[in-house]
Amino acid sequence: MIAEILREALDRCGLAAELVAGQPRGEQGRAVCFTAPAQHELLIAGCKVAGSAQKRRGAAFLQHGSLPLTLDLSLLQRLLPGAPVEAAAARFEAVGWLQRFSARPLDRDLIEAALVKSFADLLRVRLVSSTPTAGELAEAERLCTECYGNPAWTLRGPDRCGTESAGIGD
Repeated sequence: MIAEILREALDRCGLAAELVAGQPRGEQGRAVCFTAPAQHELLIAGCKVAGSAQKRRGAAFLQHGSLPLTLDLSLLQRLLPGAPVEAAAARFEAVGWLQRFSARPLDRDLIEAALVKSFADLLRVRLVSSTPTAGELAEAERLCTECYGNPAWTLRGPDRCGTESAGIGD
């Protein structure tokens, strides 16, 4: 469902993405994430343009993904160096980004509006923009200080850091 919403949002931006079967996560070998599509990911002209990961627990899930608007291939090569004889252009030829395939300039606001509209339309919901409450901001600060921003907590493992009451799990 999420992949279809992303596909619809890209279509609204004039990008004809296709949803591919791909391989289940973990069966791609040592491929760079954006060079090998996994199940339910999107391609334009054979290049992966959206990557997603999902953690499921019971009736809840956490969705994480990326939808690159632009890409600096020389920086990507420096961050993910391959074999010395492997040219960056050849290694990353299947890597896609939205501006690469768009006939018109795209920006974050346009993509964001298309995503919001697609989520609302396909899920048949009305989305309401809001800002975090003072309590939510205080809880975020506590979690950052005591847990996620604390190397001792990060390296310790699956300690829940008192997040059960907020409905947040590991």
